[in-house]
This record gives sequence, structure tokens and C-alpha cells, in this order.
Amino acid sequence: MLRIEAAGYLIVLHVHDEIVAEVPIGFGSTEEFTRLMTRKPAWALELIPADSRSRYHNALKEAPMVLLASSYDESKYFKAVDLSDDRKVRIKSVTAEAVGTGADKQQKLVVWFTNDKRGLVLNRMNNRVLRGAFGDDTSGWAGKIIVIFSMTVEMHGKPTIGLRVRIPPPKHSGEATVASKPKPSGNGHSAAVTQPPDDDLDDQSPAKPSLADEMDDEIDF
Repeated sequence: MLRIEAAGYLIVLHVHDEIVAEVPIGFGSTEEFTRLMTRKPAWALELIPADSRSRYHNALKEAPMVLLASSYDESKYFKAVDLSDDRKVRIKSVTAEAVGTGADKQQKLVVWFTNDKRGLVLNRMNNRVLRGAFGDDTSGWAGKIIVIFSMTVEMHGKPTIGLRVRIPPPKHSGEATVASKPKPSGNGHSAAVTQPPDDDLDDQSPAKPSLADEMDDEIDF
């Protein structure tokens, strides 16, 4: 309003965003008056006008949604064919899930992780590795760190790519360590191994177990 009056337009009435001015015949123009009225102040130069915001939001609503086929080709479980490198993960929880389809559906233990949304379905071999390292009670596995890797195994008499797990050795500066076999806990099961804190889950790559330790029990997805 001050800008309009400074330009010589005498304001006689204003209501909200409407202004009425009285001027001599031949003075000014509707275009100039509109330009003075709608010019942004210095503090509002970056703001989007209300009518522009409406057009912007309407354009967003009308924009076609991009449908990616790859989004529907993701498994909730780790698969050997998708694992190109060793994956170091921290255990969050262990659940029992119905895995497979039709007559092949079975109840399996599934390990879930804090740093990966996929779960690991445990076959007998991996079950025994984790059970031997962390104990038979799966509630005690939370927070433990393991490495998942892929290797060639035998399934139904044929070579295939399977998933295996191993326990990374503890970090020691300048000292060689020898992993000791878990001692019996007194109830026939191995006692859980205590792991030191490991803030970096991708910095170790221990040797893989030999093929002689493998078993013909891969889970076929």
C-alpha cells in the first residue's frame, strides 16, 4: 500500500487483498497499478505465489508414477546368486518361518540383522555353526557378528552355489590369535562364544571352511 500511495495513487478503500484508489482521469494505468500491488517485498522474493503453488501441486498429482519391475524381484531372504561378496552382518533376532511352497514348505529358523533387511534361512550346516559358536538358545544370538558368503556346494548330487556362515575372528593389534573350540556348557550343548565389540562390519574376510565340512542340505528357493 505504501508503494502504491508513493506512486501517486490515492487509496480510498482496501479489504484484505483488494485496493480501491481514486486518481484523476488520464493518470497511471491498470497495468502499473497491478504491478505495484503484486510486486514482492525483499523478504519474499524466494516465496512461491499461492496460485503457482496450486499449479505446482496439481502437476505433482498428475505426474505418472514410475513402476520399476526390479522392485518386484527382491527376495526377503539372502540368496546365493545375489551375494557377490562376503557380507558381514550383526544379528538382530531369530524367528521361525514357513519357507518354501507346496509340499516343500518347511518350518525353518531365519536370522535377521540390524544392517540388512534380508533374512538368512538356516540350513543344518549353518545352524550348527551358529549354535556351536553362540549356544543353543537363539535369544542369546542378538548382537553377535557373522559373515555370510557363497561357495560351490553339492545339492542332490549336483554342484550348486550355496550360502555359508563363519564367525569373524576378534580384532587384536599386533597379536596372533588362535580360535579355541567352544567348551561344553554342562547340558550337552556348547557354551556361547563372547565376541568383542566390532563397530566396522565390513573390514574382515577370514578364510572359508573346507568343502569337506559341507553337507547336502541346501535350501532351494
